[in-house]
Amino acid sequence: MAERSHRSRSDAHHLRRDQHPSSSSSISASHLARFEDTVASQQKELQTLLIDNQRLGATHVALKQELAHSRNEINQLKSVAARLKAERDDQVRELYEQSLKIDAEARAVEAMNEDLGRARVDVQKLSLKRRDLELELKGIESEVEEARLKLKQLPEVRVAVEIMRQEVQRGRAAVEFEKKTRASNHELGKLMEKNMITIGREIERLRAALANAERKAVEQNATIVAGNPDPGYAANHGNPEMRYDGSMHAHPYIMQQPTGGAVVSQYTAGPVPHGPYTEQLILHPHGPYNVQQPNAHR
Repeated sequence: MAERSHRSRSDAHHLRRDQHPSSSSSISASHLARFEDTVASQQKELQTLLIDNQRLGATHVALKQELAHSRNEINQLKSVAARLKAERDDQVRELYEQSLKIDAEARAVEAMNEDLGRARVDVQKLSLKRRDLELELKGIESEVEEARLKLKQLPEVRVAVEIMRQEVQRGRAAVEFEKKTRASNHELGKLMEKNMITIGREIERLRAALANAERKAVEQNATIVAGNPDPGYAANHGNPEMRYDGSMHAHPYIMQQPTGGAVVSQYTAGPVPHGPYTEQLILHPHGPYNVQQPNAHR
């Protein structure tokens, strides 16, 4: 297009030069024919240029319209893109928040799984403990049944306890009686010791008296023998053993303490004088326990 406008300007310049008045006379027919051809060709070119210009104008207008339309579309696309971007950002934000929620839920689920695992372990432990408790319950039930059987035997046990209580009371009474008996025996033993000392002294006195009597009897026998020399009489009156029944050298005091009897003298010359001790040697029963040996508790 630029070449055509440049060519039309150069042809118009040559035409104006050829139409100059100084050279118009020298134009020949060939030149004129050539010029006409040139003009015709230029007119064709101009017509073509006009058509092209119109077409280009229409094209330019169409392009302007398309450009405006494109700009409108671009603006619309920009707004749509901005809206889509905002929506996408919102969606991304929502997805991010959802991912955070899902992550938190996943952590919570993991914690719940851990708790569930611990709960399962606890359930197993509780199951084992339940079995143990069931076994213990069975044992307790058997013990309760035994206790019921024993409870049925409770009256008999009460009777036995009452009997044992009575036995204990009797035993306590016997113990108290034994204490009292021992105390009385102790006092009696002391009294017996005193009486024994007195009796011993009396025995020594009696022995001395007996010795004196024997000595006097011997002297009398000797005097009688000296006055009457009869051997038979001397035999009857001169033997002190025959006179005292062979008890001259026997122990003068023999007491049978276990039998509770009185003191018995072995002398045949006469009975032993009775004193307060003779009556105290005879023990009378005070209860279920008979005291047979007063000196046993000394």
